[in-house]
Amino acid sequence: MIVQQDSKLLPVIQKYGCYLMCILFWVNRLTKRGFDRHCINELYDLIPDMWMERDCYIRSPLDIFGFLGLSVRSVRKEPASYVCDENEFEILEFERTWKGGTYSHFVCGNGDGVVTYDPSGVSNAVKFGYLKSKRVFEV
Repeated sequence: MIVQQDSKLLPVIQKYGCYLMCILFWVNRLTKRGFDRHCINELYDLIPDMWMERDCYIRSPLDIFGFLGLSVRSVRKEPASYVCDENEFEILEFERTWKGGTYSHFVCGNGDGVVTYDPSGVSNAVKFGYLKSKRVFEV
């Protein structure tokens, strides 16, 4: 899978697109739909502002999944200790404090909180931060 810092991706995706890249990872994994760099940049422009702000802040992941061809019934925020059921998948939120600020980074997990895809490759948030919460999706 492509990492978000790929120089052929839009700068806003490179900087803030971790949650978007996680959504694309799950669509690819569960539907076998592929996404190249050009397609990812086009999708950024096609996703309505009411679903994703222009800084890649995801407002409505369920609508984005549906738009990309993956029907997802629900999403909820769970604690880091939550273990997914068979009909669920997770996007993990890591948090790190650095240079006086705190930031979050989203990665994909295996259902038990183990990282399976990090949009940054190997992010400092995962290496030096902590697993804050999970977004659990039911299919």
